[in-house]
Amino acid sequence: MTAIRATAVQQQLMVAALTCNQVSNFNAFQTSFGKELRRSDARLLSMFKRFYGARAGEKEYHAFKTRIANDSSIRSIRDNRDYCSSAQVVFAAALTPQKPTLANFVSGVQITESSPVDSCEIRVAVGLQGAKAVPSIVPRPKPALTQTAATIR
Repeated sequence: MTAIRATAVQQQLMVAALTCNQVSNFNAFQTSFGKELRRSDARLLSMFKRFYGARAGEKEYHAFKTRIANDSSIRSIRDNRDYCSSAQVVFAAALTPQKPTLANFVSGVQITESSPVDSCEIRVAVGLQGAKAVPSIVPRPKPALTQTAATIR
């Protein structure tokens, strides 16, 4: 979830850089969180590839990032003053002398984008349901082979 949130924040701040004349703040954000942003982005790409396969996953990953940027741009067009004011608050929080970790920072930023996955409860086959644990799945041992490679022709 942190990778999804980090991407949403990064894309929204990129739009703010362009539409709110905050390029220097965006550059400082990118520089300050660069290493964490790259790791987070790699995790996001990996998640998309696990969900959709290598080729389709990469396409979905790029589509997700583009959708966030496009949605942010539309919000900026509809109410640029509010969008830029909100972006300034987010930049100020990101660029404090007591720099938070990326995970802590993005957890405090309100995200208006929909998640690229509908629900962890739907997507995850094993985990928690409500307050009770899902029964453990115990793997079965591989059955013994009755034929050897020499007998199969």
